[in-house]
Amino acid sequence: MKRASSESASSATLARKPSTFNTGGFTADSIPQHHYHLGEDNYAVVSDFGDVLNVHIRKFRTNENGRIFPTKNGVSFSPYVWESLVTEMDKSSLPSETGKAVIVRDTLFQSTAWIEDKPFISFQRNVTKVNFSRQFLSSGAHLL
Repeated sequence: MKRASSESASSATLARKPSTFNTGGFTADSIPQHHYHLGEDNYAVVSDFGDVLNVHIRKFRTNENGRIFPTKNGVSFSPYVWESLVTEMDKSSLPSETGKAVIVRDTLFQSTAWIEDKPFISFQRNVTKVNFSRQFLSSGAHLL
């Protein structure tokens, strides 16, 4: 048996929070709040999806009508990792001539290179491989 609710169905539903990434796109003349143009087709976007704050660096594309849309190419950081990344970039001269690689907060791998006299910075998630095999073998077990 269903319990009767004193609230109406419309007031009981939670209000949906709008997405930071506007699916309708935007134009160069009307860049949305929390979007920061980094040059070429790159933007930094600050989002608070599900009460979790993130910083995204993402490649965007422009369609034939001049509207700008996000692509799948990008990376997101927590504010803690973002702050560490900014500090690391301030400390070192990036991009370096030697192709220097930096690991930020054990979660982000950053490498740099010069390609055709243009600086490029690559970000990848840093994943440490952990060997759990010893935890599953008993002390008296022998491998054949």
